[in-house]
Amino acid sequence: KQAESEVLTINVAKFDANAVEWSQKPQDMPYSGEAVACAGEALRGEVSFTFYSYNVQTEEWTPIDAAPSARGRYKVVATVAETENYSGVEETVEFYITASVTTEGVTYTGSTRMGGTLTFAAESVPVGQEVDHFEVKVGNGEYRAIEGNTYVMGTEDISVRVIFNILTYTITGDIQYTGTPQYGQTITLTEPAAETGMRFAYFTVNGERIAGSMFEMPAENVTVAVVFEKIDYTITAANGVTYSGTPQYGQAITLTAGAAPEGKEFDYFTVNGERIDGNTFTMPAGDVQVGVVWKDAAGGCNAVLGGGMAIGAAVLTAAACAAIIGRKGKNRRKGAQN
Repeated sequence: KQAESEVLTINVAKFDANAVEWSQKPQDMPYSGEAVACAGEALRGEVSFTFYSYNVQTEEWTPIDAAPSARGRYKVVATVAETENYSGVEETVEFYITASVTTEGVTYTGSTRMGGTLTFAAESVPVGQEVDHFEVKVGNGEYRAIEGNTYVMGTEDISVRVIFNILTYTITGDIQYTGTPQYGQTITLTEPAAETGMRFAYFTVNGERIAGSMFEMPAENVTVAVVFEKIDYTITAANGVTYSGTPQYGQAITLTAGAAPEGKEFDYFTVNGERIDGNTFTMPAGDVQVGVVWKDAAGGCNAVLGGGMAIGAAVLTAAACAAIIGRKGKNRRKGAQN
């Protein structure tokens, strides 16, 4: 009997070719004009590389002929072909050739990749100023102001700078001044009119006394004020008059007469040559001279002479008075004899 033939099928699994062993794996790099470096191998078989560029408008990947050198978004697909004994493998690496960012007094955070968002900040802000806005120059174009402090990167190099605004502060206080209230500027205060009996003493800025009428504006709002002081006037006293009270405008001054000359008694006081009632006066806004006027004491020369003899402002001594009275008596006796 003839034996039936049998077919034996044997499935042989292919070995895995393993991942690509990269010797130069593409990664983000700043634009330099040089093509991106790309190299690698597999344990089994040959590796081929295919590059693609990303189209932002169509959002599609387009194959390109060689390793890219221009700014943009790319990917490379490394392919190890399948062989009789080994399976194939693909590995994709995405990378960017980024535009450069040149700054002038600006720092930034964020990605310089195409489509990445950069956030800008001033390295430092000068005293008395604030950030007004940032300006960006794309490629060889002109600087243009941007809204806010963020910028979405494209494929061209950019330059960034910051523009500051000088702050103007406020000066509070009922005082006239000249000068611009900006940091470092000289402010000159105008001395206001003083009330009667007062005079300017000094100005204050934020409660602190300043020398003179000028100060340098700080980087803050300020309050200015003026301080007045009462004027101490001079009282010049004659004929032994003394006084009590403070010689300032509106104050009460009390006068005291000294000892009366022989044969005299107090009559009245004078202030600047004018008779006053009593011994008290209100201090005017100016220096004054005070004096006392004496009159003949009761029973003195004036009484003996019947009050008819005036000798100006002179004050008679007791001897002079006696001599006058003596001469008057002699004249009376001579008249009787005749």
